[in-house]
Amino acid sequence: MPKTLRFRDFICIHLVTTRWCVFSSPSTSGLFNSVQPFTTMGTEQASQEAPNATPEAANPTATDADNAESIDVNLDEWKGFEYSPVEFSPVLTINLSDEFRHVFGLLYAVKKSKERSKRALDLTSRAIILQNSSPTAWMLRREVVATLAENNPALWAIELGFTAKIISKNEKNYQAWEHRRFAAESGNLLQTEIQFTDVALNGDEKNYHAWCHRHWLVRDHGLTEGELDATEWFIRTDLRNNSAWNHRWLVTGLVEGARNDDEMTFALEIVEKAPRNEAVWNYIHAMGKSGLSIAAAKAKAVECLEVDAGCIPARRFLVLNASSSEASEVRKHCQILASGVDPIRKKYWEMKAADPGRPIKG
Repeated sequence: MPKTLRFRDFICIHLVTTRWCVFSSPSTSGLFNSVQPFTTMGTEQASQEAPNATPEAANPTATDADNAESIDVNLDEWKGFEYSPVEFSPVLTINLSDEFRHVFGLLYAVKKSKERSKRALDLTSRAIILQNSSPTAWMLRREVVATLAENNPALWAIELGFTAKIISKNEKNYQAWEHRRFAAESGNLLQTEIQFTDVALNGDEKNYHAWCHRHWLVRDHGLTEGELDATEWFIRTDLRNNSAWNHRWLVTGLVEGARNDDEMTFALEIVEKAPRNEAVWNYIHAMGKSGLSIAAAKAKAVECLEVDAGCIPARRFLVLNASSSEASEVRKHCQILASGVDPIRKKYWEMKAADPGRPIKG
């Protein structure tokens, strides 16, 4: 898949009855033609193709999100509604447009009046377009949608389209991601959310907000299917993607029997490719703490140090996982680390070398 593909190219969500969905714009049509679900791919193929949506639904559903930027706050529609335009302190003058003052003046008044109507929803749309991160606008929108959706459940799908549009312009908008969780959960539209994060991560594979969204889906709603394959793809694409390692740890804890010898073999394979990758050593250490044998990992660490004496993660791993009978080895490793291999933690390693039996956190 072309690395130039950006999440902002995908502005509409098409909800389908299968596990897949498509985010599309005219400039990106046809880009997903070669992508297959993970369940049909072997490891070699998975290492080459992104975990993304398939083109089974070619035409995105039209939603209010499509014309959100053209929504005008009609003065006549709000005629008779008493409000005061936003006034700011004279101490700090901000050159805001008349529209901004008008829209947010109405917004604060509507919030106070408790009106929950279609025009109030349109008002929040315009306010959010003007200020994507306004907590007040998003909170009012949540309250309005929750009220209107009681008689029109289809609004929840429209909300997914609206948040997709906002996120496509600002991928790291806290409020939009939080609102999306609320809408997906309220409308029972969770099955397409993994694919939504696939598209977001296609533009930035370390997008904290997308990973948090995915984490929520797995942790709170048990959507673990395909996640081991997905995290493997992300890790093989970037061996130092700490977010992918963290997510994989969550998934293996929820999928019965996933923390096994095969998982250790996978981790050691990554060590072979990037022995100085601290993330994989931490992952192996955690597997050891969960009860899995790390004998092979300790042997691999020794092997790594024979080739690269300055491999800090491998040496630290041996210190963390030394037995009580290996005090002399611990002292030697700590002295090497303190001698210049790990200057940032020099004082710590000196302290540890003086007392090898001292507990170490990790």
